[in-house]
Amino acid sequence: MKKFKTATSQNGMTLIEVMAALVIFSIGILALGSLQLNAIGANSSAKQITEATRLLADQIEILMAAEWNSGKTATPLHQGEHLSTAYPPFTLNWKIADTAAPIFKKEIDVKVTWKKGGRHHAFEQSIIRVRD
Repeated sequence: MKKFKTATSQNGMTLIEVMAALVIFSIGILALGSLQLNAIGANSSAKQITEATRLLADQIEILMAAEWNSGKTATPLHQGEHLSTAYPPFTLNWKIADTAAPIFKKEIDVKVTWKKGGRHHAFEQSIIRVRD
C-alpha cells in the first residue's frame, strides 16, 4: 500500500484567500467613495452658509450706513418690510421698526433664507440703530 505525502509548506495563495482579500479591498474602496461623497456635500453646504452670512453682513452694513429717513437713496432706512430676491438661491428680507421719543432708534431685523435639498435654511440677525 502506498502512502500519500502531505505538504509541509505552502507555496502561493489559494483562490479562497485571494477572493477574501478582494472582498475586503472592495468594502474599503466603497467606504472611501461614500466618505468622499459626504465631504463634497458638506463642502457645498459650507459654501452656501458662507455666502448667506456674507449677504447678511453686507445688508447690515448698507442699512447702518443709509440715511435715517430718506426715501431718495437706493436703500432708505424707513419703516416697513423689504424684500430683495437678487441673489438666487437666497432671499434677503429686512424689517425696520421705528420707535418714538425720547430715544429715536430703529430696530432692524435682517434675514437670509434659502432652500437646499428640500430643506429650508435661514440666518437672522437683529440690530438697533440709534439716531446720530
